[in-house]
Amino acid sequence: MFSGLSGKGGCVRVGGRPAATLTAWSVRYQDGEYVIDAGMEDMVPVYLSPSYRAELRLQMVKRMWRWQGVRLAVEGNRLTARCAGEPDVM
Repeated sequence: MFSGLSGKGGCVRVGGRPAATLTAWSVRYQDGEYVIDAGMEDMVPVYLSPSYRAELRLQMVKRMWRWQGVRLAVEGNRLTARCAGEPDVM
């Protein structure tokens, strides 16, 4: 059973445009969804609005996990995302 993991690196994109660079992050599986908490830098606040659906990528050594159509909750330079479904592995 997946209990969670953590790492560094990743990004948030909206409409193909960079919205933020992710620093340290953690992901856990809760209530049928992946929940991601992450620090951010190089943010473009207008793209981090909850009204947009985002693409979220987490760096996993030489690969990335990607979710699309993600709703974001942002507070300062912290992000929380709830992602339904399995990630694409790239």
